[in-house]
Amino acid sequence: MEKKTPVLVGFAGFSNTGKTTLISRLIPFFTEKGLKVATLKHAGHGFDMDRPGKDTHKHKSAGASSVMIVGPESMALIRDMEKRPSVPELVSAYLWDADIVLVEGFKGEDHPKVEVLGDDPAARPRLTVASGLVAVVGDQDIAAGVPVFSPSKPGELVRWIEKTFFDGPEQKKE
Repeated sequence: MEKKTPVLVGFAGFSNTGKTTLISRLIPFFTEKGLKVATLKHAGHGFDMDRPGKDTHKHKSAGASSVMIVGPESMALIRDMEKRPSVPELVSAYLWDADIVLVEGFKGEDHPKVEVLGDDPAARPRLTVASGLVAVVGDQDIAAGVPVFSPSKPGELVRWIEKTFFDGPEQKKE
């Protein structure tokens, strides 16, 4: 399979503003159009997906720098890193076969970002166009200098993403 460069759209905002909920609502819109969707989530405070007692945990605890588990339809990799790879490096290495990658967090990286404001009526975008801001999601009445979408109308955001990042709204990647 030939490597391709997926469309990257980031979603940034403070904790509990609805980023994960929004991304979860967008995914079915894209998959219904025949697009292969991948997500990439930043865990700023770290994470542990391995559990004591499981074989992969035993391997990692014994000193393996990387542990991969592969099943009939999925795989997972736990790997030590000296430095966190950039979003483009992660996509190129692991998510290259997707048509679109929805990136949660990574607000300091250089890719297009939609800022999710949550339900605080006083919230205003903190990102700028210079930092990659391309749209805002929130019910606040704001002039953001970029398109503003309601979190209750994800289809409108999907249509805008298609128009902005794909050659045409009916495009289906092979």
